Amino acid sequence: MKYMVCVVPWYLSNAVCGKPQVARPWVQQAKYATKWSMFFWQFLRQTDKATTLESRKFKAIPPCSPYPKKSDNISLHPVNDSGGNYGRLPRYRPIMDTFCEEALNTEILGIKAESWRYFLQIQTDSVTVNDIKKKLASKFGITDFSDSDRVIELISSVLRELPENLVR
Repeated sequence: MKYMVCVVPWYLSNAVCGKPQVARPWVQQAKYATKWSMFFWQFLRQTDKATTLESRKFKAIPPCSPYPKKSDNISLHPVNDSGGNYGRLPRYRPIMDTFCEEALNTEILGIKAESWRYFLQIQTDSVTVNDIKKKLASKFGITDFSDSDRVIELISSVLRELPENLVR
């Protein structure tokens, strides 16, 4: 029996609201993905701490029934994982690199998903317009702020042209 892992990227049709839209999924044999992540964790992973092969091993999984209970320990865990981040497949390069790049290049309203992600990451309740200007300027290597007010005005004019239910 073959099991598959399927990662389905999705976004909202109007970027921050609308109907869910599905982008191209990533599908891989689960056994291959598991073996690759184990190999990466044990032999390829770079850390700033000195580690031994012994510290990169995995805890044994106890035998379980074909239909385990919720409380049964049936997942793989490294002996030493202080960050608790073993199970994230995109970390195990290059298994998902092409997929992640394609997903971030997906255009949403003509703008790459990666740009939307960055823009939404810098938005918080406490952020000021000047904070946003500084973060955008540092991201794109802008040292001259003279055009930033013009850019803000352009963005504002575009937002004013959108239907009211999209801006809320």
